[in-house]
Amino acid sequence: MNDHLLNLLHCSVDLNRSDLKYDKAFTEESLKEDWSVKSGYWKTEDGKLFGESDSSGGGMIFSKAEYPHDLVMEFTASLAEPSTHDLDFMWHATWDEEKRIRNAGYVVGINGWWEQKVGFEKAPENRLYAATPLFEAKPNKEYKIIAGTVEGLCFLFINGGLIMEMRDPDPIDFTKHPFVGFETYQSRIMVWGLKIWKPYVVKRELKYTDEF
Repeated sequence: MNDHLLNLLHCSVDLNRSDLKYDKAFTEESLKEDWSVKSGYWKTEDGKLFGESDSSGGGMIFSKAEYPHDLVMEFTASLAEPSTHDLDFMWHATWDEEKRIRNAGYVVGINGWWEQKVGFEKAPENRLYAATPLFEAKPNKEYKIIAGTVEGLCFLFINGGLIMEMRDPDPIDFTKHPFVGFETYQSRIMVWGLKIWKPYVVKRELKYTDEF
């Protein structure tokens, strides 16, 4: 796979022509300026963001910047030993300050849903859900992750391979839910090299060639 060309159903995202909206190393300064810790424990070290759940089992951090458009998140991440599950992140999201819970959002779970699955769920109802047990992350191993939504199509690439696509027939209104974030659930994670793009989308015409 060309790292800058994401081939999806009926379209491609060209990162070379996409609009780069965020590209900063994680530092204590950027953590204070660019991020809002909602729960759990979050710190930075050597350009990496470290997240750990609190006693409630959860941990969430949200961007302060708004991204009211289709977007692509690109970063490297790993599960921090001894943690083996729930390397999670989200976009088109908001936080409910009154209830102290996530409101809307597309949530990716890697080694999630109690049985080491990878996939998507759409908050807050979580009735739209798609996952597979065919990919499993290993603790302390680095994974290059590219994920996002274009025209209602959610997608996830890990280490250059397309893991999953999911089309939402009723996409989240990103003008009302414009934030991105990271999440832990009884887990510890590390994230670095984050880039956020407004994607440049090219239509694809897909067809079969004659085989017989």
